[in-house]
Amino acid sequence: MALRFHPRLATGDAIMAANAEFALQAAQYHLQFQCSECAYFRSTDRQCMVGWPNDDLMRSPVVALNAVGEPVFCKAFEADAG
Repeated sequence: MALRFHPRLATGDAIMAANAEFALQAAQYHLQFQCSECAYFRSTDRQCMVGWPNDDLMRSPVVALNAVGEPVFCKAFEADAG
């Protein structure tokens, strides 16, 4: 049986606290990580051209952890220079 890595970094209120801190830091440091800032984002249908699921990445306010405490990030993110 293959084991899958599930990095649950927080639970309960700690998820909300981590997301609140991340939102502050994202604004403070002008972090670019959301789909709309990525070269692979197709604005016509708001989908990722490489097929990455983007529901969590397009949330507002921004989140670092999903509802079960797993990190939300895209391994294919490429800053859009245009």
